[in-house]
Amino acid sequence: MARFFYDPYDWYWLADDGRLYSSKRQSIVPESDPDFVEWQGDEPKATPQIWPRDDQGNQTDAELQKVMDEYGFTVPSTAKGKEK
Repeated sequence: MARFFYDPYDWYWLADDGRLYSSKRQSIVPESDPDFVEWQGDEPKATPQIWPRDDQGNQTDAELQKVMDEYGFTVPSTAKGKEK
């Protein structure tokens, strides 16, 4: 069954470059991850939140961390998400 309610303790955020963050694991996971596939459910499939953007439109780890701070979660640094 697809997720139709927001649960910040078991949710996903997807960046345009393919990074997929799992709040449950507090890590980046592949889209083939069994937990993610199960979370999506059957048709219609649940879709992850869009990774937040900074003022310049970049989807950085720091912007996602701002969202996760509210729940005490951490976002691991990724090469694609590091600020310049």
